[in-house]
Amino acid sequence: MRRMAAEAKKPPLYLVPVPGGPGSVEEAVGAFLASKASQGAAKATMKLYSRVLDEFTAYSPAYPLANTTAEEVESFIASLHRRLARESVRLYFTVIRGFLRWAYRRRRIAEDPSEWLEKPRKRHKEINAFTEDQVRALLAQPDQGRLAGLRDYAMMLLLLDSGLRISEAVSLRVGQIDFAGGMILVVGKGGKERPVFFGPGTGGAMGEYLLVRGNSRPELWLSELGEPLRAHRLNVRLKRYAKQAGITGIRVSPHTFRHTFATFYLRNGGDVLSLQRIGGWADLAMVRRYSHETTEDLAAKHHAASPVDRLLPEKRGKS
Repeated sequence: MRRMAAEAKKPPLYLVPVPGGPGSVEEAVGAFLASKASQGAAKATMKLYSRVLDEFTAYSPAYPLANTTAEEVESFIASLHRRLARESVRLYFTVIRGFLRWAYRRRRIAEDPSEWLEKPRKRHKEINAFTEDQVRALLAQPDQGRLAGLRDYAMMLLLLDSGLRISEAVSLRVGQIDFAGGMILVVGKGGKERPVFFGPGTGGAMGEYLLVRGNSRPELWLSELGEPLRAHRLNVRLKRYAKQAGITGIRVSPHTFRHTFATFYLRNGGDVLSLQRIGGWADLAMVRRYSHETTEDLAAKHHAASPVDRLLPEKRGKS
């Protein structure tokens, strides 16, 4: 009797091929989006889910969700390769797989077709970071006799010192900053809160900027017109500074500052686990990519830790 009662509580397995009705792809997508919204998914995430699944629904010739096959999903993913970058295709695949797994758990389909598919391979781009000389050259460009220059100088120091994403940096409010503790409580991707830190040099530059700014607006970074600074505007100014400094051969953008923070953090003795927490990376594999080291780095470490050099006495010149 208990088993029969438990079976009765399970959600039904819809197989009815009615467009827009129970069992249809459209109806399942609507229920999936409602489920994600109830879980507190971010607005940008909801827009992504909706766009991807709308495209998948339009591509699918079969109305019943139960008729969706691995071959159909594979065909849709293959069509994306003709018009989207590899990373975008991987993102589409992740959304569709999440949708189908949700449908399987809710007993809307008897089998998850994505189980038989492999995620498109990721192309690992080389992570480029600024050299110390390039950082010094960039920091020398802002005219600190002007408010915009003070702001840009302080912003660059903060990006280098904290590893903030540009979206996180430009949205900062003055009240988030603990100058005494050298800490900022940031709300990052997915609404996750984490602490990031900055040193006295960065804190001093931000404090000087605020003192000269003298504006009571709660936003930390303001444009020359007193409005919140936009990421695009900062990007333009960074590229101008790079041109003035004669920096070539590397993309100069706020994200390169994030790469540089991670690379220098590890090079200066930080570890990947603390870096992951500070930078807000969900995937530890991504953080490990920052542990790339130059031949000179490796040679210096080997010289300092060589087992043989530590065991054998230092050779002396022949008398």
